[in-house]
Amino acid sequence: MGKTRRELTDEWLVLACQDGDSAAFDRLVARWQKPLWRHARRVTGRDDLAWDALQEAWLAIVKGLGRLADPARFSAWAHAVVRHKSVDLVRADRGRREVLDEMRRRHEQPSTSGTDIEALTRAIQSLAPKHREVLALHYRDGFDIVEMGALLDVAPGTVKSRLHYARQQLKEKLA
Repeated sequence: MGKTRRELTDEWLVLACQDGDSAAFDRLVARWQKPLWRHARRVTGRDDLAWDALQEAWLAIVKGLGRLADPARFSAWAHAVVRHKSVDLVRADRGRREVLDEMRRRHEQPSTSGTDIEALTRAIQSLAPKHREVLALHYRDGFDIVEMGALLDVAPGTVKSRLHYARQQLKEKLA
């Protein structure tokens, strides 16, 4: 199957960035800022941590872009960089009391709406970060099992297991 126009443009932009074209990097950032921020937000569970993770990720992307051998892998590679930076920030922030308090407040708030979308959103937010992440990568971002395994640095079987448990937990929470 042929590549989409977006994929070809991204590959061209990566190659131009590797040749030192700063305007190409600006375009790459403009194209990927929002999807990468959404990924960081899903992993961290917080807007402020997501922005911090994304900022650190872009610094790492700038430094490592020249070593990216296959420009077609930019999306998966950039998502992996964001994931690693997000996980690092969550770990660093884990000991802070405000994070635990915020999570408790989110889960203790009574439901004010009976809509299916809001119930699903609450159910997804109550999942473990690794389960929220695989659901979003698979259903929202369209990554397949093998791609997610590479992105998350786990075996495809682990990805399948996480997806299975995430779906199972959602069923139970929504029943």
